[in-house]
Amino acid sequence: MYGTQRWRERRNAERNLVRGRIPGDPGERDALRRLVADRRRRLESRPWLFAALVLALAVPPVLWALEGLWSTALLMLVFGIAFGSWATCERRRNRSRLRFLDRALTAAADAATRTGTLGHDTGPRLVLTRRTG
Repeated sequence: MYGTQRWRERRNAERNLVRGRIPGDPGERDALRRLVADRRRRLESRPWLFAALVLALAVPPVLWALEGLWSTALLMLVFGIAFGSWATCERRRNRSRLRFLDRALTAAADAATRTGTLGHDTGPRLVLTRRTG
């Protein structure tokens, strides 16, 4: 696949990832599986980077407090807590979404292997639900 076709495949996989949908087309499912695996690998590959962000948000208020700039230190501390909380929630939400899609794609692949030649499912269905909030 080259050029436009690969771009469309990636765009459709991105849309399905954002919406949490499992496509019916096996080619689109494979593209989504590759995208989910790539995103999970990138999210889990550098845990120290998130710790560095938290440290970068915590150091300036301490330095300003040591200099006696209490209002600036307090304002930066409030901003750091708010931004750090938001980043933590987003990271958790993205990990949850990727884990959900990975399980759903695995279940879809298992269902495809259980399907007989007439298209009837021979095994029990796995129903996945995603928490929201």
